[in-house]
Amino acid sequence: MNFGNMAPQTRSKGKAKEKKDNDTSGSLTNNCESCWSISGAKKVWDNYANLEFVKAVLVKPEYTWLIAVLLFVCEIFINGFIVVTRSYTEIDWKAYMQEVEGFLNGTLDYQYLKGDTGPLVYPAGFVYIYSLLFFATDHGTNIRTAQWIFAALYLVLMYQVFRLYTLTKKVRLNS
Repeated sequence: MNFGNMAPQTRSKGKAKEKKDNDTSGSLTNNCESCWSISGAKKVWDNYANLEFVKAVLVKPEYTWLIAVLLFVCEIFINGFIVVTRSYTEIDWKAYMQEVEGFLNGTLDYQYLKGDTGPLVYPAGFVYIYSLLFFATDHGTNIRTAQWIFAALYLVLMYQVFRLYTLTKKVRLNS
């Protein structure tokens, strides 16, 4: 089978349109050039770099998406900065991993599931989720991976919150 000539045939209308698109002397090109000129940049600056626009972004519901995007981008950078620059602070990670390890070794009775901070007091869902983290972090030893996982979970949560704010358009400073 020869598939080489299966493109749709162009008619004279298409060629006329193609000629018009390639014509650089038309007003379309002139309009486009004005977008990228100094006067075009000045128009953008005048329209968006002023106090009235900033106030509108802060109080009008149709700009909620813009605030959400800006805050989400900030959250990404802040979380990455914290994970990379701040050393891990031990709170209960080791104890959680000890409790989960006991569960993974077959102990199902809560009175025997213990860690450095005492007995396991969290429900089974905690044990199952932290069991996944136990394996994802090389038996709880790769804490940096756990930090990245928690940062990603936090960002997923923040995305959902910002999405709800954007959909409802109910966030305003003057309400």
